[in-house]
Amino acid sequence: MEVLLDLNQDLVYLLIFAAMLVSLGWMAFPLVFSLLKKLPDAGFGISIPIGILSAAWPVWFLSSLKIIGFSLAAAISGIAVLFLLGTMTAYRQRQELKIWLTTHRKIWISETILFITAFLFWGLIRGFQPDIQGLEKFMDIGFTNSVMRSRFMPPSDPWLAGKTINYYYFGHFLAGFLIMLSGIDSAFSYNLMLAAVFALGVTGGFSFIYNFSGGKKAGVIGGLLGALMLNLGGNGHTLWHLLSKSGKSYWYPDATRFIPFTIHEFPAYSHVVADLHGHLMNFPLVLAFLVILIGLINTLKVRPSIGRYINYLALLGFFLGVFIMTNAWDFPIYGLIFGLVLCHKVISTAKIKTEQRFFNIFISGFIVLLVALATSLPFTLNFKNITQGVALVEARSPLWQLAVLWGGFAVIGLVAGWRFSRKKMDYGALPLAMVAVSALLILIPEFIYVKDIYIKEYHRANTMFKLTYQSFVIMSLVFGVTVGSLIEQNKKQKTKNKKRTIWESLILLLLVFSAHMLYPFYAIGSYYNGLKNYQGLNGLRWLWRQYPNDYRALLWLKDIKSKNDFSILEAVGESYTDFARMSAFSGFPTVLGWRVHEWLWRGGFDIPAQRTEEVRRMYESPFDPESLKLFNNYKIRYIVIGDLERKTYKIPDNINGLGKVVFQSGNTEIIEFQSM
Repeated sequence: MEVLLDLNQDLVYLLIFAAMLVSLGWMAFPLVFSLLKKLPDAGFGISIPIGILSAAWPVWFLSSLKIIGFSLAAAISGIAVLFLLGTMTAYRQRQELKIWLTTHRKIWISETILFITAFLFWGLIRGFQPDIQGLEKFMDIGFTNSVMRSRFMPPSDPWLAGKTINYYYFGHFLAGFLIMLSGIDSAFSYNLMLAAVFALGVTGGFSFIYNFSGGKKAGVIGGLLGALMLNLGGNGHTLWHLLSKSGKSYWYPDATRFIPFTIHEFPAYSHVVADLHGHLMNFPLVLAFLVILIGLINTLKVRPSIGRYINYLALLGFFLGVFIMTNAWDFPIYGLIFGLVLCHKVISTAKIKTEQRFFNIFISGFIVLLVALATSLPFTLNFKNITQGVALVEARSPLWQLAVLWGGFAVIGLVAGWRFSRKKMDYGALPLAMVAVSALLILIPEFIYVKDIYIKEYHRANTMFKLTYQSFVIMSLVFGVTVGSLIEQNKKQKTKNKKRTIWESLILLLLVFSAHMLYPFYAIGSYYNGLKNYQGLNGLRWLWRQYPNDYRALLWLKDIKSKNDFSILEAVGESYTDFARMSAFSGFPTVLGWRVHEWLWRGGFDIPAQRTEEVRRMYESPFDPESLKLFNNYKIRYIVIGDLERKTYKIPDNINGLGKVVFQSGNTEIIEFQSM
């Protein structure tokens, strides 16, 4: 009966969230249509992420400038403006829009069904292991809750009271924006956001491949296969393990840690382990950017007006600016793809002098860069760079391990190179540029790395992670467009030998696809307990099971209807543990949360070390004059004393004398501090 009640409630939440996202897509579609109408799906497949950005970014920008405060009213105002602009745009092109919706009903209905199906599928999958615990989940839910508690942007750092977040938080802002609009508690909507990102990844991947194919039926096949590989596929490690270590059980994270002391993750792993991190939040936006790039290429074939061309450049620049704030590594990666495609289109244009070609490239690049910097300016002004430069690597990957991981994509790259370089094609430069950039992303960590706080052995781990992640995204899309293109070419080919070559290429690609699609069966089955025990979408059930009294205390804190104008005091602990649970799940900042994370974000351990001792002093010598001064300096209103605090500190019995006990359950209590 409990499972049935959970499932009914979860379905209601899933439908509410899906309806909200689909509505945002429809509000934005007239705006998208006005620019991308020449594409086969007119940009419908990416209208939801564009709708989210169109409503949320202006609110973020104005809040960052302290012109308006971030609140539910501000979020609703952003939606209202989007609705108004969409309605006005729809009215101006009502006849053209009506004709398109009638004549292209199959594609927009199909993409809507695809999105909702993928959303419900992954949302229900999350119900088999919904816990917001482990890996980076505390950080992600903490950032998201802090966004919703903050009056202005940047949001308060939930783990360093008195400071703002010094990390790429814009994806968490988008999550907070949507969660606030939905009215669903973040313990549930964290999992709904994961389902949304998965569904947008499926729809965005399909849209890119379908539009690249020119809307042909072959593009539907390529789009579905490519979207599956993009969102559920793994690398070649799974097949290698099965062939070389038969009889031994397979642990799915090994596919992301195969090369010693490195990280080489991919979207399927991110979807499974459910960290709502920047690289995952930016994933649907990357796909939207690439669809818009197809629109630009399509427009350049017919010499667009200057105004229309600038609109494309401005929109691409806007997305690149969002990348800077969400997952900064994506800015140079996709900026490079744009640059390569632009250079190819300009240089291949006939009847233009060389000087004019270089001038066109320079001006176009300048406009894109200027818009990107303007889009992200409030973020960059408040952000302190946490990297420490670039250096030569001290270790390289064995070639055989690179072959295991990337051999399948090497095959895809070779087939794509053969297909798209054989003759002039409208979009041929795009997949070739993507293959080249993908190869570059794999090679870079073998020579240089970006320095951070990782220890010497793991010095290139983060660089490899961020670069090869996008290499996986890029090559999965190239797989889809190549399959679609080969199927379409086969229909037109009359020569038996050439048909045979095409079929051999297709079979080779499908073998690679099959090998990569082994991964989800192991990963989903392992992480989600074989899909045997549905637990519901409440991500806080783990806390209720392990710390029932702390769980009740957290619910009391979460019920406080207030912005984070004050702080709470809780125990300091290491990263990837259950410490900092009250600040992460309530959104109220604490003096210090996960220490190593703050070390990374602040560029040194001095501040975490100092605050570690200050928190100890406040718990163990609460009436000491210096401690009382710290309580006031950090604006402490509530002192949490739960299982972790009692285990970590020698708390005196008279600590209740600091104020009034406002909550108590078992050994857990919350004291409201009263200034002395």
